[in-house]
Amino acid sequence: MRFNMLTNVSRRMLLQCVALFVLAGCGIVLAEDAKTPAGLRVFYTGHSFHMFVPPQVEQMVKAAGIQGHKLAGTQGIGGSRVIQHWDLADEKNKAKPALISGEVDVFTMAAHLAIPDDGITKFTELGLKHNPNLRLLVQESWYPFDVPRGSPGFITNNAQRDEAKIADLQVAVDDWRRKLEAQADELNRIHNRKAVFIVPVGDAVVKLRAMVIDGKFPGITRQSELFTDPIGHCQTHVQALASYCNYAAIYRTSPVGLKIPRSSLSDEQHAILQKLAWDTVSSYGHSGLTIAAESKPPEEEPRRPRGFGGPIALNPDDKPAFPEPPAGFDQKREGIPHGKLEMIEYDSKTVGTRRRMQVYTPPGYTTEKKYPVLYLLHGIGGDETEWQRFARPDVLLDNLIADGKATPLIVVMPNGRAQKNDRAEGNVFAAAPAFAKFERDLLDDVIPAIESRYSVAADRGFRALAGLSMGGGQSLNFGLSHLDTFAWVGGFSSAPNTGKPEELMADPAAAGKLKLLWLSCGSRDGLFRISQNFHTYLKQKSIPHIWHVTEGGHDAPEWKQALYHFVQKVFR
Repeated sequence: MRFNMLTNVSRRMLLQCVALFVLAGCGIVLAEDAKTPAGLRVFYTGHSFHMFVPPQVEQMVKAAGIQGHKLAGTQGIGGSRVIQHWDLADEKNKAKPALISGEVDVFTMAAHLAIPDDGITKFTELGLKHNPNLRLLVQESWYPFDVPRGSPGFITNNAQRDEAKIADLQVAVDDWRRKLEAQADELNRIHNRKAVFIVPVGDAVVKLRAMVIDGKFPGITRQSELFTDPIGHCQTHVQALASYCNYAAIYRTSPVGLKIPRSSLSDEQHAILQKLAWDTVSSYGHSGLTIAAESKPPEEEPRRPRGFGGPIALNPDDKPAFPEPPAGFDQKREGIPHGKLEMIEYDSKTVGTRRRMQVYTPPGYTTEKKYPVLYLLHGIGGDETEWQRFARPDVLLDNLIADGKATPLIVVMPNGRAQKNDRAEGNVFAAAPAFAKFERDLLDDVIPAIESRYSVAADRGFRALAGLSMGGGQSLNFGLSHLDTFAWVGGFSSAPNTGKPEELMADPAAAGKLKLLWLSCGSRDGLFRISQNFHTYLKQKSIPHIWHVTEGGHDAPEWKQALYHFVQKVFR
């Protein structure tokens, strides 16, 4: 019996999904529930894409009624790398003395295109030496000239921006951001603390430009109106957006509703920019907002976390199926072949618009060979870039393929929110029905687009479907109801959209068509019981599967290690 998500997901299940995510938590504080934070001492360094931020944040602080805030200083150098601020002569250098004083709580830097930047490393070392609680924020800006020189979309005059494609802009920003994330992750590892964070201004600006194209930002009809020159020096709209993003990252609170006096922007424009900034920063793991939400005093008596439907109780077989990945498994290695990551667009008949998906092709990809494909789905607060931000599948696979531990394959990371506005904005839980609708988009639009564009083996034995959280539920629902399409199915920390076990596997005999059924979850995940219950059912019905339980939570490290092990099992 076919389990159809689009018709069988009940209103009750969707409401449970919303409630559980709110309670089990993504670590995001809603603006209306946020309390006024305590004041911080903030020092800013940067170039011309950043140094308009300090005076605007000062206005926001006043509007928010934050007491005790202090502008600890600024240091601006046009077109600068962070290392130039470090190397500035002592008699001119304001940043070093400020950090040495230990009287800075937040230190901002604006990254240049050349990453890694040794200046970020040096300021981190100096700052943490004198204030172990220091937070260092690195602004990921919008890309100068829109994209790298030589790439499609590179501009030489501002008017050319009106022809820019959002997919090209996003690819450029994604590549820049990934390099920043790698350096931030390495510094946090070295210092054994979460100290270096990234402010995703570039992503917010791409979203603003998409709104302009769609006619959703009042007063602006062309992308070029947001900038003053081909380099990317910006008008007040982008300045305000960048400042709201920095305010959100500095104070870990929402700018929505702030009344900014004497502004050249309309109240409606401010409201849109505030919401866009908050949605972008609060949903981005490297911004630090999730860390803040999780940094709560421990209870007097530690307790097992509560799960969906009650407390979590571990059974004897709720244990790891694999050891922890080795050190460096997620670090880019030199001296080995590397695959290609690209953002592409496709026509979705299901949604009635053009949509985006990210695609990884393995090292040495050639049309003379047919490749298997893994369709990898994101969570309720993510999009087609989430897996790359959380786990860098291209790096994992490059390393595993080089070591002979994974079959060369194509990985497709689509947007599982099948609606025209598929951005993770506002109340992301309201889009739950669109995740069910994605079943048709996947089968009727995504897969045909991939099989027409890439050299793939168009057979069920060469298709895998897996995902995290909401995407894990989608993978189990869609994969197990379409065994004529998928032979390899995996759910990582699957969410409450997951069907009931008896519906997912109504005919145990049909499970014989599966080459792999994978379930994994962290034992400290509030959604643990969903995967645990399905494992119990499969065990009772003697249906072969992998059940991998770690001590993790509902977070990126859990999904990264799950993907690492999963890709070593498929197509082997």
